Amino acid sequence: MPSDLGIQQLEEKNLAHNQCKAMETASVTELLAILLAKQKRSIEIARGFPSIRHNEVRDLTSAFLSENFWGKDHQTAYFDVRIFNPFAQSYANSSMSKCYRKHELDKKREYEERFGVACPRGSEKIIHNLREVLEQHWSDPDFAVIKIDMQNAFNLRFTHGPPGATHKIQNFGILSVQFLQHQGFSKLLLNAWYLDDGALAGLGSAVLRALEVISSEGKPNGLILNLSKCELFSPNADIFQLFDSSIPTSTTPNFEILGAPIGSPEFCGDYIEAKRKQACSLLHLLPQLCDPQVSILLLRHCASFCKLSHLSRSIPPWDSSLRQFMLFDEDVLHCLEECAAFELTHSDTKQVQLPLRHGGLGLTSVSSHSSSAYISSLSNAIDVTSAPNYFHHLNEAIALYNIKIDSADAVTIQSVTSSPPQQYHLSGKIEDNSFQNLLINSTVCTRARLRAVSATNANAWLRAIPSIHNDLALEPQEVQVLLKWWLGIPISTADSKCPLCSSALDPDCHHALTCHSGVTSLHGTISLETVLPTCALKPAYLLNWRKVQA
Repeated sequence: MPSDLGIQQLEEKNLAHNQCKAMETASVTELLAILLAKQKRSIEIARGFPSIRHNEVRDLTSAFLSENFWGKDHQTAYFDVRIFNPFAQSYANSSMSKCYRKHELDKKREYEERFGVACPRGSEKIIHNLREVLEQHWSDPDFAVIKIDMQNAFNLRFTHGPPGATHKIQNFGILSVQFLQHQGFSKLLLNAWYLDDGALAGLGSAVLRALEVISSEGKPNGLILNLSKCELFSPNADIFQLFDSSIPTSTTPNFEILGAPIGSPEFCGDYIEAKRKQACSLLHLLPQLCDPQVSILLLRHCASFCKLSHLSRSIPPWDSSLRQFMLFDEDVLHCLEECAAFELTHSDTKQVQLPLRHGGLGLTSVSSHSSSAYISSLSNAIDVTSAPNYFHHLNEAIALYNIKIDSADAVTIQSVTSSPPQQYHLSGKIEDNSFQNLLINSTVCTRARLRAVSATNANAWLRAIPSIHNDLALEPQEVQVLLKWWLGIPISTADSKCPLCSSALDPDCHHALTCHSGVTSLHGTISLETVLPTCALKPAYLLNWRKVQA
């Protein structure tokens, strides 16, 4: 008898088989024609071959070309469609998802020119290495660095050979690898590429030679240098006379590359300030939604820590950058206050910046976690032991980080270089320590509330996507009361009374959670433990409030 897992895999394959049954007699060419029928493009089969195993056709791979697929002249799209038999013996013990995954990996292995795909921390490696080269060699009068900008770098170009020959793709990925390996680049101190963004650094003559190679070998393949958008930097202005006069030049090494600033601490601080003000334009719009549930959900996922996360990983923890990160944290908290229509105290702010698992609102502080972000990025991106200039930056980040965690969890430069940590591990230590400090410095009543809101699934109402049809949408007044109750902010005044039993209401709304009149009038003998989960963990105060409104 097959196992439950085997039965499930067989059902998945039968379902996929039934969905394709109408096309079972179609040829590969006809199937490809069906795929592009709506676009009405011409199709040319470049390759089609079966893979025969165990005396049955197992796979059929077809690569084909579609002229003008993107709706523009002289552009050709390249597709690779793979048809396989999931009932083949070789797939007997594989689920459908595993079959699909196998073919996707085959494509990635076959098309090695997919440059820039699956390159973890690829941009950060370039940013950190470029900063290190600049700090080490900028005092050399013959030193130069240039940012490369290409025109139409992502357009695919097909070189048609003799009749019957296989079409050859020549795109930027292949040429980038060639640039990295070209002998004309051997004398450079830095030759780094991320898709169409390149950076060359070294002696002025070596940089000029490399630029000539890019111009001469890139142009025949459809890659043209955009000299007016390239940028050349050198401490010696005489170096500029070697290059084309249309290239912008500067004797100050302050510039942006791959979304991060390179240069002095003041320049980096100004750059973060500009990004912070740009992010604030979104923060100003969120309260205008007049729906705090939606606004706070967007604030947590789309408008807070993620806006400056890349900068916190790319810039050393200088005072100028930390100052801007702190200002951004204040902007986020102010946005929350406007969305929820109440003011936060210092202790409220500490809880708000905790993750949901610790009873917070998940509005992670950029300034508090910038040290962990930089340590993780730098230690994983480059070999710090071979870049002595970075020991200073790394030591500063480690010193800032160790202040925020328990002494037992402190890290050293040896520990992070021998086993580079992930950011979520480092940030998790900061969050755990902040939560414990909040518990220690709280009253008994506050500690009980913090432990309750940090219980498993207590934050379900914060994670839920607002949906009217699923009864997951809250009214603005309900969200305000919930947030106050969650953060321990006084909900009622001293002279307030319960609208159902006329008892005095305490500021923290404890009576609303235990009022028997409210629970009995709405749910009879149903216990409070049963009521709360069915109402998305809403406090009984809301049940009472709705009863009075009715």
